[in-house]
Amino acid sequence: MAGRCLQRSRTLRSAGGGYPNFLLPDQEEQVVHAYGAHAERLVKAKETYDPEYVFTATPLPDRSMLKTHRPAR
Repeated sequence: MAGRCLQRSRTLRSAGGGYPNFLLPDQEEQVVHAYGAHAERLVKAKETYDPEYVFTATPLPDRSMLKTHRPAR
């Protein structure tokens, strides 16, 4: 509960979807918006350099998220 309250308070003060390090993986729309116009480029880099999704500490957008939620430009 405290973690979600902290995350919510930081999201409200941030630009876009929130601070990526404080987002939870199930917050897809916020994950996409946190990276804004760079989300598409980040997805391409992730697919190229980490196709097995080994590095997952910070939630990153993926193709399915970009189809569902368009990043803010």
